[in-house]
Amino acid sequence: MEQQSTSPDGRHQLKRRRGGELAMSGPQWDYLSVNGGAEFRCFSSDVVWSDDSKFVAFVEWHIEDMPNRKGSEGMTSRVVVQRLCDGQHRRFLGNAGLAGVELLGFLDGKLSLLVNGERRELQIEKADW
Repeated sequence: MEQQSTSPDGRHQLKRRRGGELAMSGPQWDYLSVNGGAEFRCFSSDVVWSDDSKFVAFVEWHIEDMPNRKGSEGMTSRVVVQRLCDGQHRRFLGNAGLAGVELLGFLDGKLSLLVNGERRELQIEKADW
């Protein structure tokens, strides 16, 4: 079943459809697209819009192309932030492995989040766009 979410200013749409489960009884993952663009595989249900509708963030499930991969080897949780004015996106936390990531929200050009229970802030406005 497809779910939709709209940005605070009502100009942008996020669509989400069910993907599957990671292993038996593992976490659920979905496909997500912003404004009808490319689909991303995402883990958690966390999707955070900035109050000014400049950005949207979500947790992507990334799988490295590895021969003879075992279990969750080569899999990472990455935070994707998409700039809505032009559709550019940037990925953060690529070295955290399959981390438990909870997005808390945007404030003053920063994205607040918890990574395995530890609070962090990402400087979104200072990213190399």
